[in-house]
Amino acid sequence: MSNNATIIFAEILASIPPTINPFLAIESFITSQFYPPIPQSFSTQLYVLAGVSAMQVIVIAVSLVIRAKNQIGEFWIFKLTRTANGTFITPHFAVAWQLAILAFVAWLVPYCFVTISHARGHEVDRYLLWKLMPWGGSWMAAWCALWAISVAQALPSNASPRGRFRFLSSPTFLNIHYILGVAIVTAVMTTLAMLASRTYDHMVVRPR
Repeated sequence: MSNNATIIFAEILASIPPTINPFLAIESFITSQFYPPIPQSFSTQLYVLAGVSAMQVIVIAVSLVIRAKNQIGEFWIFKLTRTANGTFITPHFAVAWQLAILAFVAWLVPYCFVTISHARGHEVDRYLLWKLMPWGGSWMAAWCALWAISVAQALPSNASPRGRFRFLSSPTFLNIHYILGVAIVTAVMTTLAMLASRTYDHMVVRPR
């Protein structure tokens, strides 16, 4: 192994001009073994993804505006649904989901450009935070959809005071479960993402 390394270093030193710092040449070679050159197709794919995501942002935003104009007085994100056993906090299945997805794809657009800059070797502060946080919007979309479905399934058993009471489908349980779920998961995801991003920034060797 040592003989192979010696031969490689000897070939590097023999191939560089006298004006080039040999230590920098060796450092560049070793770095290239861990961080190989990224093909142009990688950046092209991210540019395409950024363009598609930007189009999705426009489409979703326009669809929400059209829905709001065509459903005056009926456009809502959350509402209170009263039953005999209590009041549900109910997210609108389509609107809440669309808003969360809108946040997700809106974050993807700048994230694509940040990734391209990072891949080209440029210093990007909080890169790992950029990488992790977009998925919060995706998770929120699924959570809102599940929340709306759970309320819809629980409504029949809570519609009448004579209905069979089930705590797991009661307004109290579902309201606390989904609200606390949002609060806890958001706090945990944000905290861990910030800690991971800070650790990553400290580990990255800054160019001198």
